[in-house]
This record gives sequence, C-alpha cells and structure tokens, in this order.
Amino acid sequence: KIRMGGSFGNLLGNLRFLSELRQTKAIGEFIISFVVNNLNYLEMKAFAKMGCDLGCDQIAFSFMSNWCTFSDAEYRELALHIPEHKNHEALKEILVDPVFRDPRVFLHNLSGLQKGRILGESMFV
Repeated sequence: KIRMGGSFGNLLGNLRFLSELRQTKAIGEFIISFVVNNLNYLEMKAFAKMGCDLGCDQIAFSFMSNWCTFSDAEYRELALHIPEHKNHEALKEILVDPVFRDPRVFLHNLSGLQKGRILGESMFV
C-alpha cells in the first residue's frame, strides 16, 4: 500500500548486498530509515531487528509529515504520532520494546513518545 509496485524481495536482496559492502568497508556507513504511519507501525520492531541483523550503523525512525500530499483528514488517519489518533497508545507500547534501546536505533522525532521522556507528548500538541 505504501510503495506501490515495489518488490520487498528485491529490497531485501539489495539490503543484503549493502550489508556485505559495509562489512568489507567498501562503504563507510549503512543507514536505513522508516517513516512511521498507521499503515506500517506494527512492522517497526521487525524493521529494527532486520537493521541490527544486517549490521546497519543506524536504524532511523521518524513520524510522517504532510508535504501537501494528503488532505487534512487523510493525514489525521495516518499520523498516529498525534495523541488523539486511535492507535497512538499502541504505538507507544511498541516503543517500549528493548530493540528501541539499541544504540543503533534512532527514534528522531518519535523519541518523545517513549515512557519517561521529559518532553513527552507536549512536543506534538
């Protein structure tokens, strides 16, 4: 639904190739990123684990922004980082998983949703 026409099998093959390049130091860094929305947030843990297994230097997560791509209603349906979203609490529960404490995992603008953070949800209001 997100990358129409994309092939996850091809992507995995390419990621394995990049992993080999990183292991042999043919490339200096190997970073993968994930834009979180209501269609894919349940895949976050698996993505983080995959990044660790591939030997990524960084596995980055961020919430989606609306670059005038969606109507306001469409964006509000996808943007579960907003506290009033129906799946907002489920996202916060996912972020409790220990994989998100791995030093290679960078939560970018989602870090305020982790329990015990000072800013917490005030950054989304």
